[in-house]
Amino acid sequence: MPLRDPKLDDRSFQEIVNETKKLIPKYTPEWTDHNLSDPGVTLIELFAWMTELMLFRLNRVPDKTYIRFMDLLGIELKEAVPARTMLTFRLSAPQTGPVRIARGTEVATIRTNEQEAIGFTTDEGLVITPPTLEQFLFSADDVTYVDYMDRLGIRDEYFDAFQEPPLPGDALHLGFGEDLSSHMLELRLTCLVEGIGVDPDNPPLSWEAWCGEVRGWVAASVVLDETGGLNESGRVHLDLPPGLQQRTIARRTAYWVRLRVVQPGSRQPMYSQSPRINTIDVASIGGSVAATHSDLVQFELLGSVSGAPGETFELQHTPILARLPDEYLEIETEDGWTKWSEVATFAASEESDLHYRLDGVTGVLSFGPVIRDMHGDERAYGAQPPRGASLRMRRYRQGGGLVGNVGAGTLSVIKSAIPFVSSVTNRLPATGGLDAESLDAAKLRVPEALASQERAVTARDYEYLAKEASRRVARARCIAVRGSAATSS
Repeated sequence: MPLRDPKLDDRSFQEIVNETKKLIPKYTPEWTDHNLSDPGVTLIELFAWMTELMLFRLNRVPDKTYIRFMDLLGIELKEAVPARTMLTFRLSAPQTGPVRIARGTEVATIRTNEQEAIGFTTDEGLVITPPTLEQFLFSADDVTYVDYMDRLGIRDEYFDAFQEPPLPGDALHLGFGEDLSSHMLELRLTCLVEGIGVDPDNPPLSWEAWCGEVRGWVAASVVLDETGGLNESGRVHLDLPPGLQQRTIARRTAYWVRLRVVQPGSRQPMYSQSPRINTIDVASIGGSVAATHSDLVQFELLGSVSGAPGETFELQHTPILARLPDEYLEIETEDGWTKWSEVATFAASEESDLHYRLDGVTGVLSFGPVIRDMHGDERAYGAQPPRGASLRMRRYRQGGGLVGNVGAGTLSVIKSAIPFVSSVTNRLPATGGLDAESLDAAKLRVPEALASQERAVTARDYEYLAKEASRRVARARCIAVRGSAATSS
């Protein structure tokens, strides 16, 4: 049975008033009017109200002691986790040169009367490159390949895209000279209505891109298909996956995208004749990049150093997301701005170490203390900034929380115009956002932290450490497999 939190004094306001009124006959028998209109009763209620406030603060003493105990154990509130999604940028028109979208590009939802704009920033840069179709091969078995490159574009001459009749495994391979990872391609095909037998809205075809020996052929999303399974001239828009890699096929090295005939479903008709094509023109019309729910803050000045050990400063924007390698504190010196390193604790910091701590929940930045040891000598845990020196955060990201889990198609506002880019959207909803941990939730972790002590011996230890590794882990169950070591899933 769990221990109950003790209340040092659980009397309420009304109980204090009633208790005081019962003492009136004993101490002041001449006071006989105990109605609310009596000034004496008013004073009783006033002091009862003040006493109740004192009791409330007194009853919080155990909580404060518990929090101090958690601090000694190094248990801190977990920072907010940002939602993530993929942003797709569309070009105003295909370009002859590369279009660059910088890392940290800011995109937001539309601001409304009920909701402020929710901002996302791109996690990395994106270069949208014009594609060059260098190879065009056909294969029915991934062993023997036929070169179709010379057949493209011959006036009034159409050729079979697949064997006759088409069979599952038939594939057209398009080889490109450029890495088109995360690109959106537009393919303009000239076709004849020859591939009869299929449902134009659901042909047994799959677009795929080669992503290396480990991932193999990865499906590409078909955003638009006007060809009805290569049965009429039109456009096909493909959203290619990230991580394309070069491959050598039939002595030809390229980045490969293929169109493959797949086994039809139970109610999906198959080709009875091969579709016929004449030309394929390819252009880049956009690209996708990962983005995080955050607002980028750069070169925020925090003030100047007073020279006192353990000095603290507050950042203006919270909650602060987990810092990336290029997000750190800088202190101005005679040689310019010097980089300092963030640490989780000052326990191992030496006097010359340029260390600081940053609480992502509160935004409080602190320097190491100076402590007098048993011999009377003072020891600095971490270097002390020069007195009067200016401080600034080079960059950090503010955001995170449940509010970032926005729906698909809601991120549509580019905060700063990008040349040749006409629009942006998130075709999938943003997921994974979590608010900063509450104090009550952190208290629940104390017994497990004491039991495991950061080592895994029992099944419960494995479960606890698995959940501690990431806030995205909601539940963990350790299963002991007979005859082998325990594993956590």
